[in-house]
Amino acid sequence: MDNDEFIKLCSEAIITNNASLLEFAVGRFAEYCFQEPTDAVVDEQILNYLDETIRSTIFLKMDGAWHLLMILEWNWSAFTAQQQATLLDAIEFSFDKFSDPMSWFVLSEVLGEYYCSGPAFEVLKRLGKLSDDGPRSQVPHGLEHIAKSTTDAALHAHSVNEILRMQSDRSGAVREEAMISIQRLKAARKL
Repeated sequence: MDNDEFIKLCSEAIITNNASLLEFAVGRFAEYCFQEPTDAVVDEQILNYLDETIRSTIFLKMDGAWHLLMILEWNWSAFTAQQQATLLDAIEFSFDKFSDPMSWFVLSEVLGEYYCSGPAFEVLKRLGKLSDDGPRSQVPHGLEHIAKSTTDAALHAHSVNEILRMQSDRSGAVREEAMISIQRLKAARKL
């Protein structure tokens, strides 16, 4: 599928709130390189489309918006470092504005497992202060991924400490997610 067809199908899916069409378009367009090195590079036209779409109100309100977000995981190695930085800003901007809770989960995973960096940690730390308990409840999941995957001892410690801090959050949902993340870190011998 070429860029124009991908953009056309995704736009149609978003306008008509058709999650199945969005899933189809992303599935056909994806490189499926994940974090494996690849010669593929995401075209700037696609980056610009993703950046604009992730910030758009109609997309943020869409049921099944998370299907488009999967392109971030499936094509991760095809994004350049600069493209990843651009998308990091879009993720932080849009995170708590999604109506679809699965989008919060996917983005927390992208931040923790795929970015797995100091800047992603800082984004998660800021997201951990959101007023809305729903999106905030997914922050421990992202921090858990950083703590499991990073080779940077300081970043590991900061991530663990932030999860521990979230165990006393005002929201029961956030406290529960933080507790689950701590249990998983213990099971993985990362705590």
